[in-house]
Amino acid sequence: MAGDSVAVLLVRLRAGVVGETRRSVHVVPYSSLGRGGVMVAYCGLPIVPIFAEFLDGFQGMPCELCVANSPG
Repeated sequence: MAGDSVAVLLVRLRAGVVGETRRSVHVVPYSSLGRGGVMVAYCGLPIVPIFAEFLDGFQGMPCELCVANSPG
């Protein structure tokens, strides 16, 4: 419905958790934070919060699947 908004988080895996080429910015629905200790990005990637850094904006390469699947 027009005007509806969904709160999202921009998340990137911390350096050392994955290689630098896999540290893309994922879009995660805010509502998934705190559910079972694992967040699930719009691309389907499960992310454990302790291994993630939360960003104020896109910093680096965005995950194309997250961008395509995230709400407007």
